[in-house]
Parts: sequence; C-alpha cells; structure tokens
Amino acid sequence: MKNSLIRLALAISSTLLVACSVEKTSSETYEVKTPSREEVNRKTETARTNAREAGKDIKEGARTLGDEVREGGKAVAQSETGQEIKEGAKVAGAEIKEAGREAASATGRALERAGKSMQKHAKPGDQP
Repeated sequence: MKNSLIRLALAISSTLLVACSVEKTSSETYEVKTPSREEVNRKTETARTNAREAGKDIKEGARTLGDEVREGGKAVAQSETGQEIKEGAKVAGAEIKEAGREAASATGRALERAGKSMQKHAKPGDQP
C-alpha cells in the first residue's frame, strides 16, 4: 500500500513537470522548453496508468485489511474468552431485568402504603 501511494505521488508530480522544463544555457540566461504534444500525451497516459495501478493496489490493500479484521473479530468471538463474555452479558442482562422487576414491585408497595396512610389521616370532609 505504501508503494501505491509513492507511485501515485510520482504520477502527479511527473504530470506537473511535463508542462515545461527550464534549463540554464549560460551563466545568466535560462531557456524554457515546452514539450511536444506527443510527449505530453505520452507522459499523461503514463501518469494515468500509474495512478490507475496505484488505485488498484490501494483498493486491494484495503480489501485485504478488511478481511483480516473480519477474521480477527470472528476468532475473538469464537474464542473461550469471547464465549465467556457472551455468557456474562446474558447473565448480566437477566439480573438487570430481575432488578427492574423488584424495583417496580417495591415502588408499587410503597405507593400502596402511602395511599393507605393518606386515607387514615384524612379528615372526613377531605375525601371525594
């Protein structure tokens, strides 16, 4: 994958360099040379080909990495530790559910006691 990125960078930079070249002709003068249309087309096509190949390499590298991650996840899930975590999560879920039931029941009992206390202490004209 690293080679693909290097290839892509080289393709981009070579495309930029194709536009023109500057050469020093004497101590104080420079000559700008522009390439022929054929040379530009050839170098552009080479850059495209390199970029296409780099893209394919990157895509394949990403696919391989994804497959490795997927397989690693499956291996962890199927391992003894993974199974223990799975069972622990089931037990914890059941215990949380039971604790919720107990809390609801206790709340109901407390409300019932509060209602009875209010009725006991209410004055005869206060009740509907």
